[in-house]
Amino acid sequence: MTSANVLSSGGPSTIFDRFAKLNWGIITILCALAFIGVLMHFSVSSGAWTDMPLSHGLRFGVMMIGVIVAAAILDTRFFLAIAYPLYAGALLLLVAVELFGATRMGASVGSILGRFRCSRRS
Repeated sequence: MTSANVLSSGGPSTIFDRFAKLNWGIITILCALAFIGVLMHFSVSSGAWTDMPLSHGLRFGVMMIGVIVAAAILDTRFFLAIAYPLYAGALLLLVAVELFGATRMGASVGSILGRFRCSRRS
């Protein structure tokens, strides 16, 4: 696809146009929620900027930058193509937790499926 085709089809022509077309309202809401999470970690750590609030904020910042860059660079069709395989993989991981989960320090892995209680008792 040539640049003339991209311009005539209404698609973004430069990386800056792709950044401008991102949904910045959702990104702002996500940043606000992450900031609330950092404040909650700050509160739980007795008002000290210990490892908990700083690591939460740093992880969010790094991952958000990565997602924004990926969303600006990759085509929307890529995300549509991997959506169902990622969903199926997540469901398989949940089933694996149910099958191979264990009890550690009093906490057992389990969920309620209908009337049946699926949990491990050691």
